[in-house]
Amino acid sequence: MNILRRIAMAIGGTVVVALVIGLAAPKTVHAVVSALVTVANTSANPVPNRDVDNSANFPFSSEVCIGDANFCQGVTDQFTVPAATSSGVPVKRLIIESISGACDDTSGASNFIAGIALNTSAPADSSNSSLEIAFLPAIQTEPGWAMFNGSVHFYASPGASVIEGQSGIHSAFGGGCVAAVSGHLVTQ
Repeated sequence: MNILRRIAMAIGGTVVVALVIGLAAPKTVHAVVSALVTVANTSANPVPNRDVDNSANFPFSSEVCIGDANFCQGVTDQFTVPAATSSGVPVKRLIIESISGACDDTSGASNFIAGIALNTSAPADSSNSSLEIAFLPAIQTEPGWAMFNGSVHFYASPGASVIEGQSGIHSAFGGGCVAAVSGHLVTQ
C-alpha cells in the first residue's frame, strides 16, 4: 500500500510542477510558438497557391477511327498530342484516362472482334523513346458488333502520336472501330 501511495505522490507532484511552469512562462513565449504555425493571408501579402494537378483545368478529348472511309467519315486512326492548350499554355504531357467506343462489321460477316489497342510513340525530335500500349477487350454484343470501354492511365508527351489499332479482326472485315479518348493536359 505504501508503494502505491508513493507512486501517486510522485505523479501528483510532477503534474503540479508542470502546471506551475506552464503558468509561470511569459506570454511572449506563447506568442512566439503561436506565430510559428500561423499563416497570414492578407491582400497586401497573399500566400501563393495553385492547384496544378486539377484535371478540370485543361480537359482533353479526341476521336480515332480505324476502318473503311465510309465508316470513319474523315476521322483518322491517330492524333498528335498538342504542344499548347487552346489558351496557349505550354503542355507538359497528355494523360489519357478513358477510352470507349464500338466496332461494326458492315461486311455482313460474323467476325469476332477481340479488342482495341491504343499506343503512343515518342515525337521524332524527342529523347523519350517510350512506347505505351493499352489493350481493351471488346464485348461482343451480337455478331459483327462489339463495344469497349476502359479506364486507363496513359501518358503521352507533346508531339507524340496516339494511334488506334485492332486485334482479332479478320482481313475481310468491313466497317471499322471508332474510339473516344478522354483525359486532361498537364501544363508546365
